[in-house]
Amino acid sequence: MTDMFATLTNNVVCRVALGWKYDGAGEGKRVAELLGELLELLGIDNLRDYIPWLAWNNIITGLDDKVDRVAKGMDEFLEGLVEERMDRYK
Repeated sequence: MTDMFATLTNNVVCRVALGWKYDGAGEGKRVAELLGELLELLGIDNLRDYIPWLAWNNIITGLDDKVDRVAKGMDEFLEGLVEERMDRYK
């Protein structure tokens, strides 16, 4: 039941915000994975925020690399979306 409501919510949000239906495969799956990773990162306590001189801990734990990877993935997705919309209206 939870998966059904999650798919319904994703369908509605994708249709409103992106203009296409979330299908759980292809581009939709990629977006869902990126958003899941982003939400996971938002829930992590970043030691650097509280004690700046312990920023090296993020390098050791791999948090900085994961943040960079997710940011790059989101940037590529949004850039592609903007280009698609610009091409559509030309």
